[in-house]
Amino acid sequence: GAAHTYAPQKGASPAQVLILDKRLRWAGFQFSKRLSFKPGAGAAGGLGFGLMAFCRASLVPGARTLLKLNGFEVRVKACDWVLSGEGRFDLSSLRGKLPYVIAREAKRLKKPCVLLVGQKQGSFRGLNIMQLQSRKGLAVLARQWWLGMSVQAAR
Repeated sequence: GAAHTYAPQKGASPAQVLILDKRLRWAGFQFSKRLSFKPGAGAAGGLGFGLMAFCRASLVPGARTLLKLNGFEVRVKACDWVLSGEGRFDLSSLRGKLPYVIAREAKRLKKPCVLLVGQKQGSFRGLNIMQLQSRKGLAVLARQWWLGMSVQAAR
């Protein structure tokens, strides 16, 4: 369930994940067993489930909807680089989370993209992921960018 996918990203221990999963399942069965199994019900800490159960909301793919609402394609075409980030980038990030969708769209639009992350779990070919362990990471990124821009300007 959602607890097993997302709670470790937020720092939950394996024991805490089991407790969260048990409580989320209990809540799901109390309010709507049918809705608790719908795709997206566990998104945003169960917010998807709550909105469907109590507000009669229907779920749409969040990342694509946000990009469309914000005119992402037009904005990206007008820029040189795309920067995005996530606290922890792992396999669940590849299931439609915003930073990954941004990286895919930037690639489609032939714009370089760097994902800035606090933690990275796994190997992801074709993605420029910079793990920032501290503020020094931002300084390294800025220096690399500046050097790259200087080399381009010198050509």
